[in-house]
Amino acid sequence: MKNPETGKRVSRRNGVDSEVIHAIPHLKIISDALWQSVKIRQRAIWKATEADVRPDKTPPYWTQRRATHILSGRVFCSQCGGSIVSVGKDYLACGNARKLKACSQNKSIRRPDLDDIVIDLLKNKLMQSAAVSVFITTYNNEIKSQSSLAQNAKNPPKGGLNHDALASSTKMVAGVGFEPTTFRL
Repeated sequence: MKNPETGKRVSRRNGVDSEVIHAIPHLKIISDALWQSVKIRQRAIWKATEADVRPDKTPPYWTQRRATHILSGRVFCSQCGGSIVSVGKDYLACGNARKLKACSQNKSIRRPDLDDIVIDLLKNKLMQSAAVSVFITTYNNEIKSQSSLAQNAKNPPKGGLNHDALASSTKMVAGVGFEPTTFRL
């Protein structure tokens, strides 16, 4: 179809009523049960992100920007507690030391090396049944203590979890001098 004002072709989607659909069962590559379960899951995701789901509109879930690297926004300096930021293509360093000169930690670490360390710790140290039970106990105790503090003060906790207590328990569980949310350069 051409636009009468510009004379250029304008592409428009055909209406749903003009679609021709034929079932061709011998070309199926997945089962009907799997297809239906995936469609149910997609609808649940779409409903969670957008009240009125329209099939021709991409839901916000797919358009959200997600972290490129596994540890983005999850690593903090062991000296000052500041964020660890990218410095160069493959290196991470303390943002306070680099930009503000407010931290004495001026060393950097390669991102792949840190990723390997964290993944290795998660696989080999933290996910052992004894370590998981210690972590769960510590986590539950922290939640209980914060809820009792909140009830006593009649105000919800503003800072969230006590990350220092959780980090120290995770360090104890892992049995090494490495905290999942902190690395020492």
